[in-house]
Amino acid sequence: MRKERLIVPVIVVVAVAWAVAQTIASLMFERELARAIRDLQARGELSIWRSETDQGWLTSTGVIHVAPLFGNGWHLDITYRARHGLLSTRMDGYLQQHLERTGQARVEVARTPPAWEARYHPLSGTFDGALELSPLVLRQEDRTLSLHGARLTVQGEFGDWKLRALLNSARLDDGNTTLEAGPGTLESR
Repeated sequence: MRKERLIVPVIVVVAVAWAVAQTIASLMFERELARAIRDLQARGELSIWRSETDQGWLTSTGVIHVAPLFGNGWHLDITYRARHGLLSTRMDGYLQQHLERTGQARVEVARTPPAWEARYHPLSGTFDGALELSPLVLRQEDRTLSLHGARLTVQGEFGDWKLRALLNSARLDDGNTTLEAGPGTLESR
């Protein structure tokens, strides 16, 4: 049998296997994202929902809305774009303050909204993510919290998370009282 006749069937089998693996990676990502949202909702502290979702077998996009369950103190939109791969899914996006529900609290962000990036490994079920905070100022009445940049990292798997925060410096002003700190590191498990 001639080897040339085997090339086309081999290429077709490899392409179909790759497409099936991409689809499975996409479905696993969506399943784990829905599971994480259900888990956070079950804790009863946050109201979380998704909008503008577009699930694809190569990329998925959407917005996750996070707000406190009671009150209108704040509301964040977490935009995401996930690029599905055979061994890992790479994600990135931005955090944006939703202005309609923030009440009296105001956030002033220098330059761009905080960007985040993450990687999900579907075979092991692990997640590695990082959030870069540019300098920002939170104001509520005559109180001001100034953060001069920070990096938050999250690692782990469902039910076992490790959080590490590296703060450049922070300043809290409340009337005539001022508290300054930094640089500092916070680790939580």
